[in-house]
Amino acid sequence: MSTVDTDPRVEFPRTSAALAEVLLTDLRCRRRWQRHTRRNSSQLPNQAGVAHVLAAAVRDGGGGGTTAARSSVPRSLKDRVSRALTGRLVTASTLNLFVEAFGMTEEQERRLYAAWEADQTFV
Repeated sequence: MSTVDTDPRVEFPRTSAALAEVLLTDLRCRRRWQRHTRRNSSQLPNQAGVAHVLAAAVRDGGGGGTTAARSSVPRSLKDRVSRALTGRLVTASTLNLFVEAFGMTEEQERRLYAAWEADQTFV
């Protein structure tokens, strides 16, 4: 049993596992976040790298704002990424952001939402 499974603060274990699986095993998704990493772990996707991908999607979606605001977007998203990848908190809007930012397939999206809905029954 992993520490995620035994940590009482983890409320979305299935969702975080499904999300990590897509980000680690889908080569297209993995390459997107790896471009923005300095350190790499084989267990979880790099949070800073994933946050950069999400930030680019937010900026491209018209949520840019000022230059200072744009430069702080990856940093502000890092906590959101951390909560999602560790299973502490995952919202529908967070899942949607991941799906859109990484251009996930319909099958990947279905698996993520199925895991999220299963986790919701235990919250």
